[in-house]
Amino acid sequence: MKSNQRLTREKTIRGLKTAWIQCGQEQSERPILFFLHGCPDSPETWEPQITHFEKKFKIIVPFARGLHPSASTKDWRRYTLDAIALDHLEILRSTDPTGEKKIILVGHDLGGPQAWRLAELLKNRLAALILINGPSLKQMASRWNQPKQLLKSWYIAMFQIPIFAEIVLKFWDKKNVAPFLPHYRTAVKTLPKALRSKPSLIQVPTLVLWSNQDPYLDIPSQNEFKELVKNPVIRVLEGHHWIHREDPVHVNRLIENFLEDC
Repeated sequence: MKSNQRLTREKTIRGLKTAWIQCGQEQSERPILFFLHGCPDSPETWEPQITHFEKKFKIIVPFARGLHPSASTKDWRRYTLDAIALDHLEILRSTDPTGEKKIILVGHDLGGPQAWRLAELLKNRLAALILINGPSLKQMASRWNQPKQLLKSWYIAMFQIPIFAEIVLKFWDKKNVAPFLPHYRTAVKTLPKALRSKPSLIQVPTLVLWSNQDPYLDIPSQNEFKELVKNPVIRVLEGHHWIHREDPVHVNRLIENFLEDC
């Protein structure tokens, strides 16, 4: 496959159509770059990163569950982090049948907690983890007693109100948030379990990029990662929530340098 091709691939996974973008260097011996987008995004949000890294890496970018062409479902359990991780593992099985390639996970926003969970399941296949304004579910659960974070997360509370949220988004949803309602509702349902759980310590090199003016998420402290990651590299950048699109040259350079150091 030529590095400038973008292929949308589809597969029925446990009864639901699941889609992803695939491009880059198929024969590369480097790890697969696996990008996970957030809300209200699509794989296109990673275009500056895809363009930069596809010359060296094979790249996979799934469509979030419920975002066309990935099918939605009324079964909320298919939106849990475990269910989404199983979908992602099946995508990797389809694109790398031998399971020999290492995986570099990159997650933003809702793609952050998805990357955290997938990282735990990949175990020895995980080469590196990169989070861009994307906390783990356990981090978010521990923040519910912080007034500043609660004020920033007001919309999540609104999303929990049945019918009302759908009506509001029907008239004011200019950014296509509606497909992500099940994700937010499922996340809130599973917060108590996340707070009680003891996650596996991520041992691989981990880069955390966070913007200093994110209107939705507070800057994480080093202490937040104590039980999650061994020796994370945390960089706070000038910008807002979509820092990977606002300043792609800087973000790409930080990622590239980090991967070279790994």
